Amino acid sequence: PTLASMLYIRILGASEIRFGGVRVGAEQPLTFALLLMLTVSGSAGLQRRELAATLWPDVPDRDRNHRLRSLLHRLRHLGAPLACVGATVSLHSAAIDFREFITVPGSIDLVRTRLASIGAILPGLAASSPALADRLDDVRDLAVGTLTRWLTAAMRLARAAGDWALVEQLARAGQEVDP
Repeated sequence: PTLASMLYIRILGASEIRFGGVRVGAEQPLTFALLLMLTVSGSAGLQRRELAATLWPDVPDRDRNHRLRSLLHRLRHLGAPLACVGATVSLHSAAIDFREFITVPGSIDLVRTRLASIGAILPGLAASSPALADRLDDVRDLAVGTLTRWLTAAMRLARAAGDWALVEQLARAGQEVDP
């Protein structure tokens, strides 16, 4: 897959999804949430029924299924890398920013470079239902855990190097990630 066809989700410091010249932000919460849930689920994808029930829990089955079909059609038309096989929906060629922090930093230079991309998680994104709020909290928890491990390792490097200003910046970043 080319970079142009890849779907990229930013949840650190901004809530933004980009693919093929299209931008989806927090101002489109259901579209954002659908693409986020599919990205986090990986290649296994999610069942249509589960997606529809999470996005529109108070809507009758028939209507929520129609809404999901319409949203998927609109996203496919925009160029989202969706795969729909039977009752399962998934994304191919999708990445999310916090996963760049899975591997602990090996150098102070890498810490300085990556530090600028750390910010509040999913800012401005509001959940329309308790079920969706639970899903978004799961993503936040995953991101907080990943970033906390990375920041802890980065602080060890900065302390070992005697770079106290960097240690302070990393501590502030940790407070932003997990207030």
